[in-house]
Amino acid sequence: MAKPKEIMIYGMTRSEYVAQLRDSLPKSQTIDKEHITRKWLNIPYTNLPNSQLLDIYLPKTGGGPFPVVIYIHGGGFILGSKDGKSSAVALNGLDRGYAVVIINYTLSLDAAFPTQIHEVKAAIRWVKSNAKDYQIDSSRIGLMGASAGAHLAALAGTSSAVGELEDKRLGHPEMDSTVQAVVVDFTPVNFATVNEQLIRLGREIPQGLDAPQYSSALYLGDLMENVPEVVQQTNPETYISPLSPPFFIQHGTEHYILPYDQSVHFAEKLVKSIGVSKVKLSLLEGVGGGDDPNYFTPEHIKREYDFLDRFLK
Repeated sequence: MAKPKEIMIYGMTRSEYVAQLRDSLPKSQTIDKEHITRKWLNIPYTNLPNSQLLDIYLPKTGGGPFPVVIYIHGGGFILGSKDGKSSAVALNGLDRGYAVVIINYTLSLDAAFPTQIHEVKAAIRWVKSNAKDYQIDSSRIGLMGASAGAHLAALAGTSSAVGELEDKRLGHPEMDSTVQAVVVDFTPVNFATVNEQLIRLGREIPQGLDAPQYSSALYLGDLMENVPEVVQQTNPETYISPLSPPFFIQHGTEHYILPYDQSVHFAEKLVKSIGVSKVKLSLLEGVGGGDDPNYFTPEHIKREYDFLDRFLK
């Protein structure tokens, strides 16, 4: 993994900014998984000595092979883990007959793009290569993510044929990283348009140490105005094609950092390429982000798995 280049963010060097940001980040709550009887935890999914890890969960009963959801956690690329409380959303799939794989990836405090998408695709290849050992059907894979995890899920979904966004040296080069469906919640799509969309909606642009225009520089490798080509490379819309998988896209209209226009425009572009029957946009009126108790309700989670059922069962 290449050492991130030293840049200036928020009036500080990258190293100084990261040190202050680490100190300011909240501790995430961990998920309760003791009640899940069939599970394998902390499995390395690349061939690197410091490989990122994944967890595998299976439904309580049944011999499979099960369709699988690979969940990618959120956290603005700067915090979060597979053990975080938000992963509970994915574990709802166990009662719907899905295997669930939850992955970690390198946070942008430690590395910039394309490290994260390389790891996500390596995890997909690992799941395909090891599917039989865990009663998983490698031909029925869905991606799911929220916030930064949604961005990575969307990017992996649309760019499966893009060689520069895949590092097969991480393992299982004989496998591809195609998936059959993607579910994303409040996803950042085009970093370049977030602030103008917030202004159009009459919202204030967030300020402060962890404001997206600063923290996103860690993921992009520099402030976005300095790397327009990287902003384009990280945009899932760049790679949309008729071969893109079906997408369920959900977004709260009152999300204070990520304007729902991000999801609206993404859905419109997908519809033009893969058709309206394969794209579902769910705008939650008056609802904020994942910390809003009205976001991940049983009804909204059910919609996501109902969509996955259409394409994975």
